[in-house]
Amino acid sequence: MTKISNMKYTRYMKLRKSRRLVGLSISFCIKDICREEVQPEEVIFIVGDCRVENESDWNWLLQYYSKTYWNKFPTKAVEVANNLRKEGRLRFSNKKFEINIANGHWIQLL
Repeated sequence: MTKISNMKYTRYMKLRKSRRLVGLSISFCIKDICREEVQPEEVIFIVGDCRVENESDWNWLLQYYSKTYWNKFPTKAVEVANNLRKEGRLRFSNKKFEINIANGHWIQLL
């Protein structure tokens, strides 16, 4: 795994006003926001390991995640995801990450 300077992984989410977070999983990070473990204002951006090239891809992703990861709060999750996307805080990568999110899917900037 690549060492990331001036950043640390956070595994457990405890709300603090001064957090600045980068998310490494669209599905899990949106879920945390919907559970109110993370506030949208704390999120600098979230990068996902998925390919979204057009509106059709985006709509498919929302529909799939709403039935799986976000099945307890699909409407709220879609709203949060759309808002973050409109604000430019969702990013998509076609490349596989070298970071293992098993140890946490948020990076907290110091």
